[in-house]
Amino acid sequence: MRVGITIFLIPILLLTTNIVHAQSQAITKQVKKGDVVPFDGLIFNNLAAIRNKVYIENIGKLHANELEKLKFELELELQSKVDLLNIKLEHQNKTQQALLTLKEKEIQFLRNNFDPPGFFASIEGGIVIGVLATFTLVVITGYTLGQITSTNN
Repeated sequence: MRVGITIFLIPILLLTTNIVHAQSQAITKQVKKGDVVPFDGLIFNNLAAIRNKVYIENIGKLHANELEKLKFELELELQSKVDLLNIKLEHQNKTQQALLTLKEKEIQFLRNNFDPPGFFASIEGGIVIGVLATFTLVVITGYTLGQITSTNN
């Protein structure tokens, strides 16, 4: 909200300063009561003219001070946001590092305590042993049948 107001106020302050500076070249003419003047506008008495002159001379300083104040407030606000984001980032990094350390410990625990099964205890080993046993059984049966038939002839 402040940033939006500030962004809105800065061009107005700069524009006002330029307008006041353009109008600061006053035309002075002594006018008496009842005189007709050759221009449209306002006529000030001496006190009002002095007040306007002082205002015009100091308006730039007032705007500069207001801009400096707004700039300072924005810097504080942005710095607090940056600090908050840095704190969040640091917390996230610590959390990620702790999680990484925990996972590395779990991996090391699994490596140390759970050896993979040997070849003969694995599924692949069982399949290979089954195929070899079946093949061996077929060969032995074939040989035995061959011997039986050759002795009968």
